[in-house]
Order: sequence, then structure tokens, then C-alpha cells
Amino acid sequence: MRLMTFLLALATLLVGCGAPHDTPTVTVSDAWIHPPTVEDPKAVKLPPFLVYRVHADMLKETATELAEEPYIQISPAMASRYTKSDVHVPMEMRPFLIRGVVGGATDITVVQSMQGLWVKAVGSDVAHPARQPLVVLVDPTPIDIFVTLEPKG
Repeated sequence: MRLMTFLLALATLLVGCGAPHDTPTVTVSDAWIHPPTVEDPKAVKLPPFLVYRVHADMLKETATELAEEPYIQISPAMASRYTKSDVHVPMEMRPFLIRGVVGGATDITVVQSMQGLWVKAVGSDVAHPARQPLVVLVDPTPIDIFVTLEPKG
């Protein structure tokens, strides 16, 4: 019995000492933080014209919309309303409201993969994350939304 316990403890220790993850992520206390479990080597970064930050005046409303689900499909009119800009949705794309976070001055990129969309935020204050919903124009419908917040530098 002691040998079994020792072997289990040793296995746990060895697994914990594995190779580091390619992208360092920070665990912060926000329910919207949801790192991916694997990285897709065929993932592509969405160009900036397909990603819009929700306007500050609309943050409360959009955070409420995303309280239960990490994303919702919205109309082009709602996309323009939430971003307070003229969002032109290409014919083959659909607008989605998705979860995102910021930490101080933050750069945000969105990566599309077979697993879904990954919102990669790099901020100056990762200890105090704030929810920052985004409007993204994509096709097909995402399977999941992953959100990470990393420190700058």
C-alpha cells in the first residue's frame, strides 16, 4: 500500500515537472478566464478589421448578455450598436459577441482554431482584470471561447 502511494505521488510530481507551456498564462480571479488545454498549430490570428472592442458605454449591458454563455450570435445592427462604430459584416461572416478581459493598457488578439476562438490579452495590470466583451466577425460558429490574460514584457 505504501509503495502504491509512493508511486502515485512520484507520478504526480513528474507530470507537474513536464515541459513548460509555450505561451505563459496568468491565473487571475475572473470567471471569464478560460485558457485552452491544447494549442492548435493550424490556428490563425484574426485580422484587426474582424475584431472590435465593445464601447465603454455598452460594457454593463454586454457583460449581462454574456453572464451565462461565453458567446452569442448577434445581428450586424447590434454589432454596430455595441461597438458604437459602423461594423461592415462581410457576406460570408457572422457577428458574435464574445467574452474577453483587459488588465490596464491591454493589447488583444483573437485566434481562430478548430476548438473555437482564443482571446489573447496582454496587459499592464494582470492582477486586476476587467471584463471587456468583443464583437468578432467569423464563420463558422465557434465551439468554445478561450480567454487568457498575460503580463506585458
